[in-house]
Amino acid sequence: MTDSQWLHLHNKPLEDIRGKIPEEDYINSQFDVARETRPSKLLLLLGTPRSGSTYLCGLLKANNICLPHEYFQPWEYMPLLAERWQCLSAEGGIDKQKYLRELIKHRTYESGVLGINLHADHLSVFRQFEDALPDIPVEIIHLIRRDTIKQAISYDIAKQTDGWSSHFEKRAEPTYNYEAIRQKADTINSGNLLISAYAATRGIPAKTIYYEDLVISPAQALGAALGISDLVSDNTGKGLKRQSGPLNDQWAKQFAADLVQQETTKPGKRKRKGRKGKLKFWQR
Repeated sequence: MTDSQWLHLHNKPLEDIRGKIPEEDYINSQFDVARETRPSKLLLLLGTPRSGSTYLCGLLKANNICLPHEYFQPWEYMPLLAERWQCLSAEGGIDKQKYLRELIKHRTYESGVLGINLHADHLSVFRQFEDALPDIPVEIIHLIRRDTIKQAISYDIAKQTDGWSSHFEKRAEPTYNYEAIRQKADTINSGNLLISAYAATRGIPAKTIYYEDLVISPAQALGAALGISDLVSDNTGKGLKRQSGPLNDQWAKQFAADLVQQETTKPGKRKRKGRKGKLKFWQR
C-alpha cells in the first residue's frame, strides 16, 4: 500500500482516549448498525464547536434518519474507530480505504443514509477520503449559532473542563480569559466562512439550521431543512442536559464589555497600511 493510502495522525494513547469517552457516546460499538445497508444518500452536517451538532445527531437518530458522528475527527474518534475496525497500523497510521469501507458498513442506517458530523477543522481530513465515497446524492446542512459570543464562551468552558456534553465528566473548573474567548470566536467565524466556501466548491446549496431554532422547536427546524413533515420525535433519547447557566451569562456580559473596551479605546492609534509620513483622514 502506498503512503497516500495511509492517514498518519499524531495520536494520543488509546487508553487515555477510551477513559474519557462516556458509554452514551454514539462512537461506541453498541451503536454500530446490526445489518449492512447500501448507502443511497450522504448527509453532511457542517458546523463549528458548540453549535448544537451533538444534539442534532441525536435528533436524527431518534427519527431513524441516520446516525451522524464526528467520524473524521482525527484526535480521538478516528483512532478509536480505526482500532475497532482493524484499520490501525502499529505505527498509528489509518488504512484510508478500509476505514471508509468499515464506516459505510457499520454506520449506514436502514434508511440508506450515511450521516457525517463535520466540524470545519475536520474538513482537511475528510477531503482525503472524499473522492473514494460512493457516487450518491449529497445533502449539506450548515448548523449555525446566532449568538457567537455565547458559543465562544461555551467552547472555551468545554475546552477547559473536557465537558463536551452533559455525559462527559468535567475535569477542571473554568476560569475567565478574554483572549481565549476572543480566539474561540475568531475560530468559529473563520470556520463558518470555510464551511460556506466548501459548500460552494461542491456546488451544493447548504441548508441552514440555526441552533436557537433547533432547541426551541427541534422537529420543526430539522423537518424544514430536510423537507420532512412527519418527524416523530423531538427527543434525542440521549438524556442530554443543557450545559449553559449563570456562569455563561456572567462571562457573556464581561466579554462584551471587554471587547468594546479593547476595540474602541484610542482608535487613532490603530495601525493601518498607508504611505509613510502621511495619516489617513480618520487619523488626523
